[in-house]
Amino acid sequence: MIVVTDGHYATPIEIYLADENPKGELGINIIIKGGGVPHRLKIRAPSFVNLSILPELLPGHMVGDVPAVLGSLDFVMGECDR
Repeated sequence: MIVVTDGHYATPIEIYLADENPKGELGINIIIKGGGVPHRLKIRAPSFVNLSILPELLPGHMVGDVPAVLGSLDFVMGECDR
């Protein structure tokens, strides 16, 4: 049995890929310091970024208004838990 833990050798580089989605921009940042595995991989989900406006939207509203405010953002909770 052969266990492979490294991929192809890559030179040091930082890459940011952006893709426009219906919910916003999906960003992927890959940092490679050299070697067969990336040093860091970060995925920037559009729904998570869209929820960052909540501290600006919620002051002055009643607790019962929160579901309506959240519904207006049209976010996907599966993206937000990263």
